[in-house]
Amino acid sequence: MQFDAINNAGILQKCTVVATEALPDASDKSGQKIDGGMYPTGSAPTASGRTDWSTIELSIECKVGDADDPFDDVIPNGHPFADKRRAVLGQILSYGVLVFE
Repeated sequence: MQFDAINNAGILQKCTVVATEALPDASDKSGQKIDGGMYPTGSAPTASGRTDWSTIELSIECKVGDADDPFDDVIPNGHPFADKRRAVLGQILSYGVLVFE
């Protein structure tokens, strides 16, 4: 996963976007890791690709295809009905919990 285009575009003045899918946060017992994240530039994980839940500003989870989209635009309230969509929604919500632990 490449985030060079975002980092080189000059749109993020104090943040850096990096791939973090290689290793989970060393302090996270659940072993979860996210595809990428936006971090304050001085706190961005290095080449290890290790997720760092304590400094992440924006979590980035990438999925291919509509079947993995956690939000169903066809349903009026947007809540997913399909099992696969619900599983992905649960996945990204669990990442949100880790940020605040």
